[in-house]
Amino acid sequence: MAGIDSTKVLVGAPEQSGAAGAVWAAPLGTKIPDSASADLDKNFTSSGYVSSDGVTLTPDMSTTDITDWSGSTVRTLLENFKGSVAFSFIQFDADSARMVYGDKNVKVTPATQSKGEQITIAMGPQLPEPRSYVFKMKDGDNLIRIVLPNAQATSWDEMSFTTTDAIPLGCTLSCYPDENNKSIYIYVDNGVKAGV
Repeated sequence: MAGIDSTKVLVGAPEQSGAAGAVWAAPLGTKIPDSASADLDKNFTSSGYVSSDGVTLTPDMSTTDITDWSGSTVRTLLENFKGSVAFSFIQFDADSARMVYGDKNVKVTPATQSKGEQITIAMGPQLPEPRSYVFKMKDGDNLIRIVLPNAQATSWDEMSFTTTDAIPLGCTLSCYPDENNKSIYIYVDNGVKAGV
């Protein structure tokens, strides 16, 4: 029976374990998970810490109305759907930079006896390559995942360099449809097993 249930009031806290972050990405064509608890394909790599603003998912539908002779709306047609996901890393390393700016725009030179590891981020009029993304969250026993089968960073956030805050690596991902014409999947597993 439906009704109020405080155990179903969820928060989107990151699911991080060991050295693995909550944001994962893989090349297009990688098998994507189909549940909140499915193992990720080995091609997915994780990132660093995300800012306290978390992850923002924005579905956006534009519609047009059909009206009759009297001016009453009799039907609404979908003109366009687009989804986007925005987030900002506060961990400044090559893995996080690649997820935001793309592999081709991030160059890493290993440390030597005279210099530390060098990271170069190049920005210009090119979009990063599309990827598959997974955002892993956990609230108690509840597992939550946002899965983007085909997404691309189409906007980079401004970067502020101050003594009082982390240097952000932020972007907005545009989400494109998969073979089922779906751009975004949200999976929830409440962790309650039948018969246990």
